[in-house]
Amino acid sequence: IFGVEVSVPLALSMFGADDAPWKLHRCTTRQEVLAKLGGQRLQKDGLPDIWGGDWNYEKFIMWQERQVRIEWELPLGVLDDDDGIYSARPLSDLNDGERKERKRRYNILHSRMERRRDR
Repeated sequence: IFGVEVSVPLALSMFGADDAPWKLHRCTTRQEVLAKLGGQRLQKDGLPDIWGGDWNYEKFIMWQERQVRIEWELPLGVLDDDDGIYSARPLSDLNDGERKERKRRYNILHSRMERRRDR
């Protein structure tokens, strides 16, 4: 039986990945992974917590929620990180059709949050 040093490069070569633009790191601790990936200009806040970073499932859910609100032109509310990049049109600037659509979208988001909470 081959060790990792032989089997991983062999597997990568079988998939035509010899000249691939990625590197394979073998580490024993999260801090070691973080140090090696930091050398690749990856930052701690963008790496999953299993690799020693700060990114976790909760942060992913919040990011996803924020992105949906931006795409649907809804106010960010508590998801606003005060970066000044995005702001939704005020409710007073919307016509009746736009208000109904905003309410429909809020209902969809609320249903998703309830579903997540019930799991």
